[in-house]
Amino acid sequence: MDPIGPTDEPLSRRLVLLVDDNEDAATSMARLLAFWGFHVQIARDATSALDALASCPPDVLITDLALPDQDGRVVSKTARTLPKPPLCLLVTGWPVDDEPSALEAIGVDRLFPKPVDFQKLHDYLFPGGRPE
Repeated sequence: MDPIGPTDEPLSRRLVLLVDDNEDAATSMARLLAFWGFHVQIARDATSALDALASCPPDVLITDLALPDQDGRVVSKTARTLPKPPLCLLVTGWPVDDEPSALEAIGVDRLFPKPVDFQKLHDYLFPGGRPE
């Protein structure tokens, strides 16, 4: 999938589902994403994330790999089955094969190692610069 980039749809309508059981990490990233103009829904585990995917599919999924109940790859693979699959980003402090074919196999567009470099995340989501 392509990064967000320019679109006819206002950025303020874009929904991010952020999945992370670390409250501080989720809160800080959610605040930054909101500052960038996204609506953010936080899920603290895979079960809540899967429920959110079913009830209100996001435009962007950002999921941690290590979740308390299931692996984050379960969430990204499920997201890929949606009629309009979201952009899927995986964040992790664990070693993961970041070759494109390996990421595609787990339903992920891009891997961001923890701690997340927010400038790289921004540049990935807005390759042509953030619209005003």
